[in-house]
Amino acid sequence: MFHISRVEIEGFWGKHKVESDFFPDVNIFIGKNGTGKTTFMNILLSVLQVDLSTLISYEFKNILIRLRDDDSKTRTIKVNRNDRVGLPFEEITYRVGSRSFLMQVYERDYEIRRPARLRIKGSDQYETLKVQLNELVSISSLSVHRTSAVVIREEEYTRRNNFPHPPIDQRLSELMQQLTSYQLSLELKARRVSSDFQKDVLASMLYDPDFDKWDLQEALNIELGKVKDELSKAYLELGALDDKVQKKIDSHIKILVVAQSEERASDKL
Repeated sequence: MFHISRVEIEGFWGKHKVESDFFPDVNIFIGKNGTGKTTFMNILLSVLQVDLSTLISYEFKNILIRLRDDDSKTRTIKVNRNDRVGLPFEEITYRVGSRSFLMQVYERDYEIRRPARLRIKGSDQYETLKVQLNELVSISSLSVHRTSAVVIREEEYTRRNNFPHPPIDQRLSELMQQLTSYQLSLELKARRVSSDFQKDVLASMLYDPDFDKWDLQEALNIELGKVKDELSKAYLELGALDDKVQKKIDSHIKILVVAQSEERASDKL
């Protein structure tokens, strides 16, 4: 999948050339209201989503979008607005690499009268173009426009006690609800895992004929220094090793050392 590396728009608002390089991760556009940030992003989204009806609503002449992937491979998308006076449609040409797509955007009433053969041909090109762009770059959008703070008179507030929420606030609220729900599900899952673990630990303390096999000679040959190191390591990996636990491990090993020594002495008698 490719990411956007550069965008150039000629004829922006009918008279400007706008160009910007893009980073592969995060890009932030900052500017005063009315400087064209939203228009620029809407044009870019319309091109990549092949939203022709939205695209022709903006003023532009040529658009160039350069794409790059992680292996430094590049692709180029060019869009040209063809000015033809007297025609009942807008004509836009897409060039993706070496392929060219001619798009004719008709008024709705004219589209109804358009010959079926031409509608199908245009539709086929449109779908092919969308598929090709979807394979190159994944694009989605969320408006981050926020309503400015305004002073509301008291009588106006009582008349409408609900204020419209901008899209970003509504979306953030939805995401927070989803995050809270996800956190609760993780907590429930953690409790279940902890409960199962406790049951397994308790069950492991019971006699198991396949595991609890006692061999006196083998017990006398156990290297208790190695056992101590392995116990400390196990508790450390569980995040349960502190000074108190280490002292218990030391005491545990000392008792085993004494028992082992006494058994060896008894065995010699």
